[in-house]
Amino acid sequence: METVHRELLKKLTLHLRQNLEVDDDIVYFMIFRGIISNADRKEINKHPGGAVRDRQERVNTFLDLLPFLGSQAFTVFLEALQDSSLQGNIELADKLRLEESRATEKTDEDVPSEGELESVESGRQMESKIESHEGHQL
Repeated sequence: METVHRELLKKLTLHLRQNLEVDDDIVYFMIFRGIISNADRKEINKHPGGAVRDRQERVNTFLDLLPFLGSQAFTVFLEALQDSSLQGNIELADKLRLEESRATEKTDEDVPSEGELESVESGRQMESKIESHEGHQL
């Protein structure tokens, strides 16, 4: 999973823990797409002793596993939410996509464009010429 997606999940952890419904549709969608294994499914749904986990335990276990499920885990997770029959999960998908686009835009703003790099280089060359010229006049 990309760093931006891990940071996004971390940022929205509380919101996800309160609003996410990890139902069989999401789990099986992610199994079908090769993200979650059958062993992961069992871990999400049951305690090691075999007792069924409640909703909050399933959500917590799922969110703890998600960052470690591979490079496509976040994308497939969003698809699973969007495909969900639960309105709350669909709304979470929309919120995650919005936050993802904001995070991506912010990252893109931090990287100078080619034109900005050329402008900085021109400025450095000009400063060097000025310093060189001033050194000859002394």
